[in-house]
Amino acid sequence: MVASEKCTVQHTYFDHMQLPHISFAACPMAGAAEAESYVGARRYPGSLFGSFNGMALNPDYEKTNLFEPSVPYQITVIKADRTLYMRVVSKDEIFNWNLADIPKLQESRIGFRLMRQRASLFRNITISELADDH
Repeated sequence: MVASEKCTVQHTYFDHMQLPHISFAACPMAGAAEAESYVGARRYPGSLFGSFNGMALNPDYEKTNLFEPSVPYQITVIKADRTLYMRVVSKDEIFNWNLADIPKLQESRIGFRLMRQRASLFRNITISELADDH
């Protein structure tokens, strides 16, 4: 059984997953003239770090000016050894996180977690593994 099947409440399932997690969005903030966008990463489970806040990987990227409503974005995510990359191809933006200081993962699941307040469409999803000679 997958962790999300055992505990579907967000504030509990992050203690049961073994994975790196990338979060990105444009969120309208109270009192803000426009939505603020961000890209960030965490390493689950929280029990490795003692708290939810301890899971954050540096850096957090704020005010990225990405993720406008109804605009398609092509995103590529790569985990290569001890670095996690996210490239927003259509804007030629690259975000990266060093994983050297956190417990290493040999394998992990891939998933999409959507917030019910947000609308997202996905298509042309490809998941692949790099050849050993790269």
